Amino acid sequence: MRIVEKNVAGDSAERTLRRIASGDWTRALLPLIPLMRGGKNVAIIHQWKRVAEAEPDERKRDAYASLALVFSDVTKCRPIWTRELEGWNVKRSEQVMEWQAEAKADDVIKILRLRFRTELPMEVEQRVRASTDLEQLDRWLQAAVQARTLNKFRQALET
Repeated sequence: MRIVEKNVAGDSAERTLRRIASGDWTRALLPLIPLMRGGKNVAIIHQWKRVAEAEPDERKRDAYASLALVFSDVTKCRPIWTRELEGWNVKRSEQVMEWQAEAKADDVIKILRLRFRTELPMEVEQRVRASTDLEQLDRWLQAAVQARTLNKFRQALET
């Protein structure tokens, strides 16, 4: 296997989609379309959906869409992609949700360390990092900001 690094910003989204649709290139390139020239174009997004719908594996389709949304942030075109993918059988990728939970847990821990200027007890850090529930992590983030003491935060962990 040969690994190649390539900047796709100058590549044509339309041409890439045609190559994917013809079978010349793998559908694994679909998430990169928002990074390419023309990737902000609504017609390209509609073409992207047609090509992505040809993927028989629903999990892969969902992953392509989730990652395309992640990459659309880079080129500041997420609102367009989000609007155009609305109603298109898109589920959130498990991997993306895992990343979000990890990032939110990191935020909770950073805030606690900054607020209380101490290393956290291992059981507190482990409990926060073990959670994959984004709503729970949001509550803990708010508690981390509002708790007057580390013990008050620990109480919030139990609710």
